[in-house]
Amino acid sequence: MASEAQSWNPPSGTAAKAKYVLLAVGPMAVLVSASMGPGSISSLVVAGSELGYTALWLPLLSGWLAAAVHYTSGKVTSITNQTPVEVVSRYSHPIISILLFVGLIMAWYFVVVIEGFLLLSTTLALAPALEPFIVPVVALQILLIAAIFTGGFDVVKGVLSALVVGLATIFLINAVQVGPDAGATAAGLLPTEVPPGLAQVGFAGIVGGSIGVGPIWYAYLAKDNGWGERDLPFMAWDQITFHGILFGLFSVGIYLSAAATLQGTEVAGELDAAQALEPIAGSLAAFLFTLGLWAAVFTTIGGMSAIGAYVIGDILNNVPGLGADIELSLDSPVIRAVTGLGIVFSGLGITFERQPPLQLMAEGVALLTHVAPVFIAVFTIAVIRRGDLGGRVGPWYLVVGLVAAFLVTLYSSFLTGVALTAVGLVVIVGILANVLYNEWQDTDRLAPPSRTAGQRSD
Repeated sequence: MASEAQSWNPPSGTAAKAKYVLLAVGPMAVLVSASMGPGSISSLVVAGSELGYTALWLPLLSGWLAAAVHYTSGKVTSITNQTPVEVVSRYSHPIISILLFVGLIMAWYFVVVIEGFLLLSTTLALAPALEPFIVPVVALQILLIAAIFTGGFDVVKGVLSALVVGLATIFLINAVQVGPDAGATAAGLLPTEVPPGLAQVGFAGIVGGSIGVGPIWYAYLAKDNGWGERDLPFMAWDQITFHGILFGLFSVGIYLSAAATLQGTEVAGELDAAQALEPIAGSLAAFLFTLGLWAAVFTTIGGMSAIGAYVIGDILNNVPGLGADIELSLDSPVIRAVTGLGIVFSGLGITFERQPPLQLMAEGVALLTHVAPVFIAVFTIAVIRRGDLGGRVGPWYLVVGLVAAFLVTLYSSFLTGVALTAVGLVVIVGILANVLYNEWQDTDRLAPPSRTAGQRSD
């Protein structure tokens, strides 16, 4: 059964649109929670401590690049009414598309397991007395997450999300309180080479947590809510507000706080990272940081497991000869069941040997940059070719943003794995060759469904 948001369209007016966000995204809050998650927070702290002010341009730009990528995936999905697996299949081959998404799933669930480990770590930091009972305590929390995210409970998700936003806000205020060096801050607006080591992991983690997952989850959000061509202005407004402004500001706040207070310090765990908040939070810094990070982990385990369920369902629906017909909706019993299994799967993180949790989290999110360039390339092609979206090309500044996002993710991929980057480039070249061949043969393109009355351009 479709969610309530699928039966109506966003009204006009700022206040009405704000209400629409709550109602339309409410059932899908599980997906939204995956944006400013522990991966982004960990990566920003690690990168800030390792790189200082020199890479400030990345968190400043990442929100806007993420907005471009998210909006484009939603635009392609809403006009073509096709899922991400179907879109990639049209530009390459169904088998290639499935293999790409299987690779994404492998990286995705590895991050989910790392989040299970981070749940253990933050729980211990908040309540050290629980260490003798930590395994059953974490297992109980994981079962609670499964119950919350498969049974609704949007109020609980909202409270936990508020804690994450609260932590990000404290970081933003703290960045002002610290008073970053003006000269170093200005110099950090120009891209420079990233040195090897944890600096590269943190850099790639920022990209993976903001841009890396963009082409996928927002497409499923648009699909599940039944958004169409007339919803494009709302999606643009949504991404400018959420990623371009809010996510960007929070990212800069976290990065600047870490750069100003932790530069030269190796961030091993929550207590190390919490030092960045001491200028404003004092003795409460460790508690506030750990509580916010715990809430981010709690919500993101559910969010990433839900997105993983969507991708698995999409793959099964498109395996040649299988004939699966799984409804890609949180109202689907299959999607709910796979979401629950994904959450339980995160419990494997309990078995990890004790190691720096924030560094491990950044490394996991950095893996997402290896598949992101292919997805971004596909969606960029879709908005460039006039026939693919019924003439809804560009606009030019969106294409510029997509090209910039592609280059940044490709560079991030190169930093953390040359071999995987080479594989991605081969796939991209193959996709471009296939597109040019089809253009030469004048075969059918990614034809959008016929427009209905009332649809307007963005």
